[in-house]
Amino acid sequence: MPMFLTLFVLLSMLAAASMAPYTATILRLVPKARRSFALGVQWTLFRLLGGIPGPVIFGHIIDQACALWQESDCGEVGACAVYDSGKLGLYLLVSSVSIRLVSMALYLLAYCLYKPVAEEKENVPAESETMI
Repeated sequence: MPMFLTLFVLLSMLAAASMAPYTATILRLVPKARRSFALGVQWTLFRLLGGIPGPVIFGHIIDQACALWQESDCGEVGACAVYDSGKLGLYLLVSSVSIRLVSMALYLLAYCLYKPVAEEKENVPAESETMI
């Protein structure tokens, strides 16, 4: 249990600390004219890819650790009555670590494949050049 809690806390801290570098990466790599759009797309993808399938996937993982399911009189399966805490901890740890490793591999791949683009020149009004 101490190992699980230690790794879980470290993974949670890494997940929380990773949001600032993601935003800084977007702000550094995207031309100024498109930065707000890029940040909007980034947050939309985070919400769509993490907010919708995340709870479904983790719910399925948690269901796999069920030791005893409740059953109604007519034979329908209900909610889990008893969880195997050893399996539950292991499944959650393995899934969290594997998701984080895939994320890190994709960012490493993006870093290796990135090719800088030329910065777009901003149109500066002629008035600003003549003002003192």
